[in-house]
Amino acid sequence: MLPGQGSDYRVYKNLKLDNYDTLILHFLVPHRNERLPEYAKRMAAQIDTLNPFSIVGMSFGGMVAVEMGKFIHPRKIIIISSAKTIEEYPFRYKLLKVLPLYKLFGGKLIKAMAHIAQPIFEPVCKKDKKLFVSMINNKDPHFMVRSIDCIAKWNNHTYRSDIVHIHGNNDHTIFFKNINNPICIDDGSHFMVYFNAEEISKIILNVLNN
Repeated sequence: MLPGQGSDYRVYKNLKLDNYDTLILHFLVPHRNERLPEYAKRMAAQIDTLNPFSIVGMSFGGMVAVEMGKFIHPRKIIIISSAKTIEEYPFRYKLLKVLPLYKLFGGKLIKAMAHIAQPIFEPVCKKDKKLFVSMINNKDPHFMVRSIDCIAKWNNHTYRSDIVHIHGNNDHTIFFKNINNPICIDDGSHFMVYFNAEEISKIILNVLNN
């Protein structure tokens, strides 16, 4: 399981995947100017490919999962609140490629900006705010900047036809209208894997069991 760029293992804490062993992959810091396909290959070294496995990826983790599916052979790939290709990107992601203003800022400033942007784009309820603040605070500043670079420079147009894409129709980060053939979570936000965990758990189990 791969969390999002601004989250960690705790974003999956409410999922109930009985009878399945789960491993949250640790995000490596991308090398300077490393592209997403190469980054995915380094990340895949954490997976035991000698035994049957599946991959679940959220947001940035879903993009990594899409790339992993091109060179390793998981039984299933499930992505949540993510994008399979750059055609599914919101305009501001595409703009980063031609106007990479993030390169002007250090990682610490990027983290500070994330604290400002999150409540605007994807507000969370007050009782969970400390958790989401903590997840951003725990991020490596270099990871924050270089993962944005990976996202901005991703140039993917292809993916495995059997990828299962779960997406909320109230996602203000990656818009539902741009997504090709998703399983819709009604009123699901970008962080619905945390807030709509019961519904998403059932979908994941149904996919894994078939």
